[in-house]
Amino acid sequence: MVSIKKSFSLNPFTFFSLLGLASIVSLVLMSHNLTSWKFAFVGDEWPFIDLAQHIVRQDFKINPFNLYGVHGGENRLLGSFWQAVFVYVFADNPHFGWRFSGIFLILPMTWGLYYFAKEYFSEKQAFIASLLLLFSAHLMNFFKIPYMQPLGMTFFIFSLWSAAWAGKSFELKRYLLLGVVLGLSFYVYIGPLYLLIVWPYLLPSITKPKRALVNLCAMIMVYAAIVSIGFMTTPNYSMENISKKTVMREFSDNWQIVKNVFHFALSYFKNYGYGANHFVAGPLVDTTSGALILGGMLISLIQIRMRPYLFLFLAYLSACTVFAITSPYAYVPVTRSIFLLPFGFMFLAIGISHINSRYIVGTILALIILTNIYHSHIGVFNDLGHNATTLIIKRLQEIRPPQRGIILILKPGSHFNYSNITAIKKYYGASEVHFEAVQAHISLDCSYLADKLLIYFDPEVKQYVSTIRCVEAQTERIYPLH
Repeated sequence: MVSIKKSFSLNPFTFFSLLGLASIVSLVLMSHNLTSWKFAFVGDEWPFIDLAQHIVRQDFKINPFNLYGVHGGENRLLGSFWQAVFVYVFADNPHFGWRFSGIFLILPMTWGLYYFAKEYFSEKQAFIASLLLLFSAHLMNFFKIPYMQPLGMTFFIFSLWSAAWAGKSFELKRYLLLGVVLGLSFYVYIGPLYLLIVWPYLLPSITKPKRALVNLCAMIMVYAAIVSIGFMTTPNYSMENISKKTVMREFSDNWQIVKNVFHFALSYFKNYGYGANHFVAGPLVDTTSGALILGGMLISLIQIRMRPYLFLFLAYLSACTVFAITSPYAYVPVTRSIFLLPFGFMFLAIGISHINSRYIVGTILALIILTNIYHSHIGVFNDLGHNATTLIIKRLQEIRPPQRGIILILKPGSHFNYSNITAIKKYYGASEVHFEAVQAHISLDCSYLADKLLIYFDPEVKQYVSTIRCVEAQTERIYPLH
């Protein structure tokens, strides 16, 4: 067991109480603006609510292990089942329930990280890592997008815990549990990769090879049995659906994979993603957290011969390598990099535990938490602004009277897919407000435009709008995130 400084000591009941209170505060903060126009649109998330509602209409009489979910075989159906439960529970507001299904998972994943960390580190370090996971600005905003990542990350953390728990004992039941967790993980986002990451925590079992062989074989059999359910109950499923994002890469030079490994590893300190999207920006953590993570990494390297540090570093490097090899992109997508946050907060806990003063430790933790809360609710939008679709949703909500419409004037030759807005505006109380996008060079009926709000993005459009002399319509330029 790795000890923490005596100057920062609390009894177990206090840790449980504080972490429980922090979990409630975090969930309340995540729920704030959950259905706001600010988070209305990323691009590919809305088909998920359609499938969740379909499952509810079918009274959940659909195979949850079906390998075809949203966007074909890229997502399995289990995640949509999870979302459907919340759509059903919040039947009066399925939009809230759908989004709440993601942020709710911050509770089990936080306690999962707590018990995972306790397997090899002190209770205090486990508390610090779990506390900071609760208030991660990246998770606070990203989890408001009802993707499959929240469920995937929950299974990822529980895979780490069950592997650490199994590796410290030769009890068969622990390996059977690990097989169940990994088997179910196959049906969530990047779940098939988890076994390639948690393996360092099984290394202690090799001290008794015969017993380890029996346990590992039992684990693999359970894993294979659960995975086979999906293949046996999903007709005409092709393995291409699992591998196509790995095979169909955006780059041809394999050297990019090596770059991606380093970029994943350094994601705590710099954003190697594609611009700013998913309502997050910058590196995975704030500057203070990044400095402490770096310190924790250096401490871990110095003490690498000790099992806790060795296993943590090996799992972290395995994650960076596996994510890079299987990623089709020439950049680090936030959809995968957030899975490195549990390791980052473990390194941070190691770093901060070497500070002797409890007052300094408390001040640093408060600073990190407040910084992340500010950044997730205010800072990220001050820095980035909002995308075009969310700004249009905002105007659709605000326009009065209801029968008035909005027309987006586009620069000649440009296009805007407003079918998404047509599909989702009902969830934002704007079903009756007319919206369409038209080319600026098209001759428009003045009487048709008279009661509309004309909006445009490109300053070049203004010259076209100003030539519509017969229209007494309000015009407004909006400034979306580029």
